[in-house]
Amino acid sequence: MRCLVASNMPEAETIIKALILVTYLAVAIYTTVWVYGDSQRQGKPGCLVAFLVAMTWPLGLFLWLIVRSDKRDERTGNPNQPVR
Repeated sequence: MRCLVASNMPEAETIIKALILVTYLAVAIYTTVWVYGDSQRQGKPGCLVAFLVAMTWPLGLFLWLIVRSDKRDERTGNPNQPVR
């Protein structure tokens, strides 16, 4: 019985590492897509900003959150419409 438990441990460890990697990639992809849409709404080049964030993730995401301007359309108060 002891041998069966010990032999299964590397497989469980590999599965856990794979799940962590998949979760990390999913979060990175989701936030990069969000940054693309957010930068497009703000009138900035979405592809460039998304590329930079993806290449420097997660630091790039934090930098984008600091650098981005949260301008609202003064007529409607809608944060999804850039001020023109």
